[in-house]
Amino acid sequence: MNQELADMLGQPEELHPDLQECVSEDHFVMLRHRLLYMVPFSDALSGYANKLYAQKLELLAKAEAIGDFHTYVWLHERPYRVDAFCDIMHLLNGQEYWELLASVWMDSENIRENFEVLEILLRNPKPDREYFMTPEDREVLASLPDTVTVYQGHTLDRDDGWSWTTDEATAVWFARRFGMLEDATPVVSVGFVPKPAITAYLGGRNESEIVVDPDEVTITRVYAPGEPS
Repeated sequence: MNQELADMLGQPEELHPDLQECVSEDHFVMLRHRLLYMVPFSDALSGYANKLYAQKLELLAKAEAIGDFHTYVWLHERPYRVDAFCDIMHLLNGQEYWELLASVWMDSENIRENFEVLEILLRNPKPDREYFMTPEDREVLASLPDTVTVYQGHTLDRDDGWSWTTDEATAVWFARRFGMLEDATPVVSVGFVPKPAITAYLGGRNESEIVVDPDEVTITRVYAPGEPS
């Protein structure tokens, strides 16, 4: 270990009790706390982890005190940002709620794991729902026809909830990705939805995403990628 790294890690010390219960071992040892991920992890990193955790707690308290809720949520590790949003949602007005929820939605890599919670959040009757979209995305949604054709890439084992797209190629990509990750049969659902039923159009990830209650979508076809049209 070089001196620079040794100075950064500091003296070995006992891991903070909050972090101790978040250490687990699969193929290697991992520390996975809602505020701090260290993968892989070892006892030699305990002092460094304690220092980072103390800094995170200080920043979290400061963000909450001044009402900087975006920072509050983003100080949490990605898998826990939906939970962090739920912690402070009662403090948000309508515009703040929908703008921050859109950021969490766009950032999330585990929408499926948080499906039930996100569904409740999307159904919230708070005003100013249009702020779930940027001004540019609102223009795109306004330009769509009264009845919108949508696609969803998923597997036979489970669908993808509220996340659809107007781009068939994007749906095919997700179907194949989920099929590979889950060792399941990939499929694409095709349907249509009345534009007033759409919650949002999101173009920020270049996925032409349509956020809509799946109960509002009329499915016309389900096919496996590679089948003839």
